[in-house]
Amino acid sequence: MLLALVAVCSLRAQSLSERIDAYAKIEIGVPCNRSEFGWRYLQERFGFALSNVDTSAVTNAAYLPLIQAEIESEIYRRDEPTLLHEQLKRVRVSGIDEDYAITQVGAQLPLAGDFYGKRVAVLGRELPSPLDSARYRYVVVAPSQVAFSPRDEEGFEGVMILDDKGELRKISAQYKLLTFGAEATPILCRCEVVYGAPQAIEVIPRKIERASRRKSFQNWQIESDTATWQSVRPEPLAEREERTFEVVDSVARQPLTRDIYSIGNAIASGYYDRGAIGWGPYDKIVGFNRLERVRFQYGLRTTEQFSRRVRLTAYAAYGVRDAAVKGGGAVEVRFGQSYLQRKLTLTARHDLMQLGAGQNPFAEPKVAKTALVRSNKARASMTTQLSVRYDHEWSEGVLTSLNVDVRDIKSNGYVPMLHADNDPQHSLRVATIGLSARLSWREMMLRRHFDRYSLGSRYPIVVVDGAFGAKGLLGGEYNFGRVELSALYRLPMGRVGESQLIVNAGGVMGRVPYPLLKIHEANGSVWYDRQAFSCMNYLEFASDAWVGWFYEHHFKGLLLDQIPYLNYLRWHEVVTFKGVYGSLREANRGAGAVMQLPEGMIAPSKPYMEIGVGIENIFKVFRVDAIWRLTHRNRVIEGCEVDRFRVNISFQLRF
Repeated sequence: MLLALVAVCSLRAQSLSERIDAYAKIEIGVPCNRSEFGWRYLQERFGFALSNVDTSAVTNAAYLPLIQAEIESEIYRRDEPTLLHEQLKRVRVSGIDEDYAITQVGAQLPLAGDFYGKRVAVLGRELPSPLDSARYRYVVVAPSQVAFSPRDEEGFEGVMILDDKGELRKISAQYKLLTFGAEATPILCRCEVVYGAPQAIEVIPRKIERASRRKSFQNWQIESDTATWQSVRPEPLAEREERTFEVVDSVARQPLTRDIYSIGNAIASGYYDRGAIGWGPYDKIVGFNRLERVRFQYGLRTTEQFSRRVRLTAYAAYGVRDAAVKGGGAVEVRFGQSYLQRKLTLTARHDLMQLGAGQNPFAEPKVAKTALVRSNKARASMTTQLSVRYDHEWSEGVLTSLNVDVRDIKSNGYVPMLHADNDPQHSLRVATIGLSARLSWREMMLRRHFDRYSLGSRYPIVVVDGAFGAKGLLGGEYNFGRVELSALYRLPMGRVGESQLIVNAGGVMGRVPYPLLKIHEANGSVWYDRQAFSCMNYLEFASDAWVGWFYEHHFKGLLLDQIPYLNYLRWHEVVTFKGVYGSLREANRGAGAVMQLPEGMIAPSKPYMEIGVGIENIFKVFRVDAIWRLTHRNRVIEGCEVDRFRVNISFQLRF
């Protein structure tokens, strides 16, 4: 009878589409051992939190709740054609700064609807659903109450309640995740879900059909109001659960925790926020280049405490050699009530710009990379820029942008502009209208009111960029078009680690001067940039048709964790392989070109490639890479041999 009930619950035929209201409570904690946590230090600062230590029925050991969440949702299901989708309505997460929002909650936390399916996603893994009778053992502990535990593979342990029709009404499940390393550290996830009675509906809403195909959650909101959740819960929280919410939220408000958030935000954004003002970017306070020798820059921007609708940014810079003041600023205006990004940005600046500096289309956390530029390699141009950009995120994973940009680029001794007859051109006016689209599926995003950072996805992330210019439009001097496609894919490989591949390809249409070509990204800094070439010189390679690749494999300690004593450092090995292949049409090079190419600039018709090995997770946040140039090793540019070997360092933010 027991197996029949489970089979009915998981496989029963459905003649109509159904909607089920669901409420879920999720708690994540870690072992709490006095010696491991530095008890005296934490007791002084978080003694009130440590008093909330609980005992796990799974590990039979003390653990400390770190995150507690509540989710209100609606589950839609249909038999033909098959559909099972959960639409989030409200989410409350304790222990998270209220100015941050991590979307795609389902990519990490178990959802109520997942328990109806075959697999449940939890903490980055997929476990068999407790309703799968082939994978679980069952014991009847009371009428309509069944205890379950996994048979052979890892899974949940807990209790579920079924009604007379075999429908799932309530489930309490917990799971112990072991992290790999020199010592396995269990993380406990506990989940309790209460389901309402199924309600027959004639048709699944179209927006739910679309969201189901994309595996996304639309129009949900973060809700922290206690009164709202009291009306949502089917039953009150237990005293321990109420205390956990209060305690974990109190920890998030402590000065030490706030400082940790501020430091993390500074690493991600480049600005250190204090009150209504953020100071930075910290990675550009001091810089070096051949036009200025030493450059000092300082700036500020407003924070959410100033306004959640408008953000103002401004900076000023001074060069020691040219004794000139530069600067710029931006105004960002945010529209709508949704967490989806809908933002207008107005930008103006008069400053040096490095053609061919690395660009990152994947909106990931920022790392410092311009503070310590090798001054003998920089080849910057004075640029006056005005731009207007509108970003519109239609739904999770679909972002489009419209951009109008006008630039005046001036020539200098390091970046000359000479026509074929050696007649100099003092400046170049470039005006473009740009369109771009960013497409992703089940991507986790760290969102603030004005910024969004990718925390990765198991599926490819694709960015398509197009820029078009017409002679005479906004003062532009050339007709041209440029299309570029970039794709990022992360491939987990189990105990072997994780591979990450970025492919970039595109083309430039029209006869254009070299600043409008694809100038391949060089890295003139000691900081690592995964989408730039460390041993390449600025303005060394350019193309009007190209394909490039940036490959990394993270072994996650596969080798170093096997070495005695060294394994306690938890260092992880990483290898990289980068390259680009491109060409230049006759109209854009040689005697037929609009403008002579700078000294040393060629097309990578023989692919440029470099390889590197590195160590990451040094003190949890640092990474060091040794990089070798594999091709074009004997070139001499401006009287200097090109670099054949470089060492880069970086902050390594991996989620």
